Amino acid sequence: MEHNISVNEAALRTGKSVATVRRLLAAGKLSGEKIGGHWVVHADRLPSSPAGPSVSASGPKLDSRAAIRFLMKTDRKELWIPDVLNWEDVRADPSSAISVATGKCSTGQADPFETVEVPKGPLLSRAGVLLSFEDRLAYQMLCAVVAPQIDAVLAERVFSSRLNKRPGSFFVSPFNQYKLFIETVETVAGSTKWVVSTDLVSYFETISHELLFEDLRDLRVRDEIMRPLRLLLGSWRRASRTGLPVGPDASRLLGNFFLNKIDQQMLEEGFDYYRYMDDVRIVVSSEREGRAALRRFEVLCRARGLIVTGTAKSKIEKSDPDSRVKDDAQFEWIEYAMRNSLDESRKVLREMFSDALSEKVVKRRHARFALIRLGKLVDRRVLAKVLRRLEELSEVSKDSVYYLRSFISERHVQTAITKYLERPEEPGLEKYQEAWLIAVMLEVLNAPPAEWISYARRIAWDANQPTYLRNLAFNLVALGHDPRDIERIVEIAESNYESSLVRGAIVALARVQKFSRRTQGSVLARHPALKGTVEYLKQRRSLPSLVQEGLWNTIKSAP
Repeated sequence: MEHNISVNEAALRTGKSVATVRRLLAAGKLSGEKIGGHWVVHADRLPSSPAGPSVSASGPKLDSRAAIRFLMKTDRKELWIPDVLNWEDVRADPSSAISVATGKCSTGQADPFETVEVPKGPLLSRAGVLLSFEDRLAYQMLCAVVAPQIDAVLAERVFSSRLNKRPGSFFVSPFNQYKLFIETVETVAGSTKWVVSTDLVSYFETISHELLFEDLRDLRVRDEIMRPLRLLLGSWRRASRTGLPVGPDASRLLGNFFLNKIDQQMLEEGFDYYRYMDDVRIVVSSEREGRAALRRFEVLCRARGLIVTGTAKSKIEKSDPDSRVKDDAQFEWIEYAMRNSLDESRKVLREMFSDALSEKVVKRRHARFALIRLGKLVDRRVLAKVLRRLEELSEVSKDSVYYLRSFISERHVQTAITKYLERPEEPGLEKYQEAWLIAVMLEVLNAPPAEWISYARRIAWDANQPTYLRNLAFNLVALGHDPRDIERIVEIAESNYESSLVRGAIVALARVQKFSRRTQGSVLARHPALKGTVEYLKQRRSLPSLVQEGLWNTIKSAP
């Protein structure tokens, strides 16, 4: 796939001047083309470059193994779209990913990526950037180097994304930190003061790269870290040069740091200020003082290109510690009841789920909480409601299919999903929801319905569909065991040049024991970077569930 970059970026990557890059392009010594009177460079044909000093023992140390552990523990659980192997091939043999990612930590060269529109409420969406594993790994490795410097300058009143000093997770438990954030504000405010509550509009998408790297330079972060990091972020946000990819812990680290100057200014000016990422609380003595505090915060944010949320979400209210206790009591009681095997938890969870769907806007927190726990309990009392309300539940598709997994082999469930997929309405299903529905269809214990196979074919053979969706569709098509379908998947595996698409195809073939030695050899000849995946699939008798971590699906031969 051709991947174009600007002349300026090519100069950075090759260590040459902009003028030299233009001369090389004009002389045909560098691959590129003129579009609209301006040169663009073909990044995939860019010669290897000195790219500045590499990160070595004398400079910051990159810890690839720790980075992989963090990705497996956190990022993998928060993927926008299920990976066809849930990264198990990388876990089994990370050597190739480490080699590629380490190179990226010097060159800053990003892989091509896709985006998926993730529903955000009934009307809007957020853009989920689907980074390759190697890009994620390089991003985490680079950010982990600067993490101690960043954490050291954050105010104590910043509770989000604090570095874990003990082995384990990259950050201290976000659940515990958010709880501490709320409890601290409540304790300070008591029942006599007022609390300003506000947040920022599309925070991660509006972070200025220019200001972010000025702040990192002020921390004296080394150029051999800054340069590849800036190139990676610039590639992922080429159009605007603002914003961080939402999801990775590395983005949380940088996003938390970007507000540091505002934190320090608010505290220096005497405001009783607390923050969890872009969720801000200011304790004040009166409503009038609250308005002044909110306006000052807005002015500081505006100077950094950030937008404070409107009056619908920004609030100045008299402190009421009892209100949160009432809100959280139900969640805490359910957790207690489940730990102690109390059957009453089922009833309360069903009521919570019904309440989550009782208004025009789905109560996302309640719906997720209930669906995950009802799924663990294999409680079928809300099954009919889930199937009827799939469209409204698109925002929580991942949790919906987790619940449905236990029932996916039942004929009436399959019929309901088929009817949902075949609805004639426009604009049709969200790609995000389609991906998760196909993932749960792969959990079926018997032969998938013919309608599902036909539906998957329409996606699999359509080159205009996103790669992530085609990869999942290949796997569902393969479960139909039609020789003509298998032949087409083999052709893609053996002849396609897009390695991510080939990876999806060979997983589909392995799923039905059709990953032949010939195909293995052909794939390795074209895509040596897939060696770890090929070796992993050769020895598998089962493949990981894409819906529930820790479960495995037996590889099925043709009936």
